[in-house]
This record gives sequence, structure tokens and C-alpha cells, in this order.
Amino acid sequence: MFINIASVLCLCFGAALLWVVAPPQLAAAYSFCLTGLVTMATSTAIAWYRRPYSVVLPDVGHDLLPEVLTMFGMNAHLMCDNLLRCTVTATVVLVCTRAQRSLVFKRVLIVYGTLMFLRAFTLLLTSLPDPYFLCSIHPKAMYGWREIPWSRIPIDVLTLFGPNKENSMTCGDLFFSGHTVLFVLCSLVWHTYYHTTRVQLNPVKLSVWLLSLVGTLLLLVTRMHWTIDIAVAYYITITCWNFYHSVCNSLSQEHYMKPVIFIDGALIYPFVAWLESGVSYTVYQRENEERRLKKENKIR
Repeated sequence: MFINIASVLCLCFGAALLWVVAPPQLAAAYSFCLTGLVTMATSTAIAWYRRPYSVVLPDVGHDLLPEVLTMFGMNAHLMCDNLLRCTVTATVVLVCTRAQRSLVFKRVLIVYGTLMFLRAFTLLLTSLPDPYFLCSIHPKAMYGWREIPWSRIPIDVLTLFGPNKENSMTCGDLFFSGHTVLFVLCSLVWHTYYHTTRVQLNPVKLSVWLLSLVGTLLLLVTRMHWTIDIAVAYYITITCWNFYHSVCNSLSQEHYMKPVIFIDGALIYPFVAWLESGVSYTVYQRENEERRLKKENKIR
């Protein structure tokens, strides 16, 4: 538990330090992502008590791929985790070598934090049975909302930020797949920010996507997730990444994006405008409108 508490304190200290030494936009992005992680950990702790009895559901991925627990003499689950660690490490190294590393880090932190908030919400909507074989060993849960030991939730959240033998499992933490989110997010970083080549298929980008695909296939063969967990994670991660970058590109090209719903104009666009340029969205709108009127007057 000491390591768990130390991990959380280090994360919080990092946020506080960024507010002192880094641009406020980067500190805000880190704080946003950290809040998303804590929220996600809270939902995971609750899902542990809400998980239903382990049953076998009809699943296309499980039908096509046999269950594999060991590969090359290694635990297949640990192979997936180690592959993810290597992918994340390589991606961090890539971002650190970019000239606009601060900008890339901001965007990655915001997208990942947003995905964690979304995952924390969807995880509690419907509790799916966990297909992983070790989850059937743990005592059955299916707690009602009133039966959940809420006083233990903060302790359970801490256990998720470090090693803990008593509660190292995350049974019930299924929809949508957090492993897949990180695999796809890292691939998108390489796809977007790694330099292009003259050949149509960039071998480096292709290799990263293939590694991510192998990682998600390992999630299926080890029965860590259902196929729908992985498929939805792919869709939501790519959509969230593309949406955020489309807003950023519109701002950089001085295009005014008309809000589709209230939250767009009231929260999302102003926040992104401040993160990207450090100005308020109201100022951006006014300046953009002035530039548009000047162009119209020149044409006349």
C-alpha cells in the first residue's frame, strides 16, 4: 500500500510542479488527464463489486481464436502488458524528439483524459460478466448500489495505482477496453506525428499499427476482454482523436466552428482554443470576425 500511496502522491506532485514551472496549458492538460485517471479508477473499483457471475457469452472473437494462457513459455497476459509498456515508452520517446513536443503532449493528455472520463461513465452503465478465468476464482459480487462498501472504495482506488496482492485483479473492468485505448492512441500518435516517407506505406507506422493489432489479439486469446470491448475502444479512440485534431486544425486555420450542441460553444471550443493558443474563445471569435469583414471589404 505504501507504493500505491507514493504513486498517487508523485502524480499529484507532478501536477503541482507543472503549474509552477510549465505553461499553464500543459499543466491543465496533465491535471485533466490525471482527474480522468482517478475517475476511471473509481469506476473500476465500483465495477469490482458490481460484476455479475462469470458466464460464457456468444462472442465472435472468442469463437475464432482459441484461448491461450501461455506463449513461448510466458504468461500471455503479461506479454500483452509488456508489449503495451514498450509501445507507450517508444511513443513517449517519439514525442520527446519532436520540435513541438509540448503541443503533442497536450493533445495526447487531453484525448486520453477524455477517453478515461468516457470509459468511467460507460463502465458502470451495464456490468458484463468477465471472461478471464481468474475472475471466476474470486467471490461472486453482484452488489446492489446500496450494498457496495463505499468506505472501501478510496482504498480500492489506491490499490489500482500500484502492486497489491489482495486486489490486483480488475474483474468487471471491461467496457470499453483500456488496453486497446492505449494501443490505438499510441498508434495514432505515430500515424500523425512521425515523419512521412516517399513510399505509400510507411514501414514504421505500419509496424506500430501491427504491434497494436497483436496486442488487441492477445486480449482476445487470453480472454481479458470481449470482442465488443475492443471494437468499441477502436472506434471511440479514433473518433475522439480525429475530432480533437479537427477542432485544432480549424483554430489554426482561423476557421470558426459553429457549435452543434450547447456544450460545444460553452465548454469544448473555448477550452481547446485556450489550450492551443492561450486566448479566450470570445477573443478568438471577435478577431476572426474582424478578419472576415476586412476580407469582404477588400473584395468589394
